[in-house]
Amino acid sequence: MFVNIIYAVGIIPALKTMLAEITLLTLTFLAGATVKSLPPLSKRAFKKRSAPTLDDLVSYLLVRRSVPSTLLRIFLWNLSITLLLILVGLVTFGVFPLVWTFITLGLAAPSLSSFREHLHLWFEVSAFLLSASLGLWGGLRISNLQTGLDLVPLPLIGFIIVLQFSASMLEALETSSEESQKI
Repeated sequence: MFVNIIYAVGIIPALKTMLAEITLLTLTFLAGATVKSLPPLSKRAFKKRSAPTLDDLVSYLLVRRSVPSTLLRIFLWNLSITLLLILVGLVTFGVFPLVWTFITLGLAAPSLSSFREHLHLWFEVSAFLLSASLGLWGGLRISNLQTGLDLVPLPLIGFIIVLQFSASMLEALETSSEESQKI
C-alpha cells in the first residue's frame, strides 16, 4: 500500500528518471566508505576521534535546548544542505554533488555501527543521496531545465523534505533521550 501511495504521488516515476544518477552517487558513497576503511587511513586522527567530526561541529552549532527547538534547528540545517546540493549541483553541472558525496558521505561519514545505534542516519543519508542525485541530474540537464520548470520532479523534492523532517525528528528525540540519561 505504501508503494502504491508513493507511486500515485509521482515519486517512483521521478526516481526512475534519475536511476543512473542515484546509482552513480551510491557507488561514490560506497567508494568513499571503502577508502575510509582501508588500513592506512583507519589509523588517522579522524578515526581515533582526536579531530572533530562534522557531527561534533554541527553539535556545537545546534545547541540542544528543547525538543521542538532542536527539531527546528536540525531540520533547517539539513534543509539548507539539501538546497545547497541541488542548487550548486545545477551551477557546477553536477560536479559538486559527486565530490560532496565522496568526501562527506563517504570519507567523513559515521562508522557503520553508528547506523545501528542512530536510526536518523538512515533517513538523513537517504535524503542527502537523493538531493545530491537531483543536483547531479539537474546539472547534467541544465539546458533542458531552462526551457521549462515542469521537468523538475517536484514530488521527489517533497519526498526529500519528508525524509529530512523524519531524520530531524528522530535526531531531536535521540538527543533528548541521551541528555536525559546523562542527568
